Amino acid sequence: RTPACPSLHVFSRSAGGFRLRKSRQQNPFTSFVPWGYQCHYRYRHQYDSIDSIESHALLSSTSENHDNNPDACTADEWRKLSDIMTLETPWFTLLGERLLDDRHRTLDYYRVRRSHSAVIIVIHKGSNSILLPRKAQYRPGVQQATLDFCGGRIGSHARSIGDVMDSVIPHILERELGDLVSSYVDDVESVSCLNHGAHPAATCEDIGWPVDSSFSSQRLLGFVAHLREDLMEHSENDGKVVTATGLPDSVVAYPRTREGMDGLLVDLQCLQCRSVLLEYLRDESTHV
Repeated sequence: RTPACPSLHVFSRSAGGFRLRKSRQQNPFTSFVPWGYQCHYRYRHQYDSIDSIESHALLSSTSENHDNNPDACTADEWRKLSDIMTLETPWFTLLGERLLDDRHRTLDYYRVRRSHSAVIIVIHKGSNSILLPRKAQYRPGVQQATLDFCGGRIGSHARSIGDVMDSVIPHILERELGDLVSSYVDDVESVSCLNHGAHPAATCEDIGWPVDSSFSSQRLLGFVAHLREDLMEHSENDGKVVTATGLPDSVVAYPRTREGMDGLLVDLQCLQCRSVLLEYLRDESTHV
């Protein structure tokens, strides 16, 4: 089903890793294809100009139609001329595209199409605290563990904000705060979206914040979930960390005080988490 061309390589899975099924030209970049994945790869050895390898910011569309339609414009005067390569993995799709920019130059770009993400700030009003999973999450990209808010990927089944709040948020909270939130329906009083213009019918593409927009289609949604007050009967805090009766060891709490939020910003290294927290604090300050 892949059209033949002078520099076409088709890889398929084999017992030894991957196998080159068809080759009409040697390609110096074949070694980057991971084991177990299939790649339809077309590569030109010569760029059209030195401008082809310069870095240009491009807000890529996340629409499937834009990915498949060579005539679709991704910005006012940018146009996709052709596909160079496509590499599909369980986590993302790597796309190589030849574009015509607003100065009529032909440029080769590489970008990823990946799922959108949700970050949830969990609040317990009874103890006036923000709750996070205590266990830091290992991040292979930076090879270290980081403290994060509850969060996760938004599957393709959740098209609207209403879908995310109905199906994605409950799953994330029960998975990451399961020792505290055993039942989403019983333990969570309310959930709201921090993104501007949020309403149940809005889509991630409508209101999601772009994450690394020159390279990735991923957008971020920020949410605030309020837990039932009687989940923790009593709390004490020293201004930085909350000690609460009924708080599981798997959960850490930061008081919603100036000192507590300063301490949380010091501990949070994830930029997505920091941006959602700052948006929440900005939103809270406008209601004071």
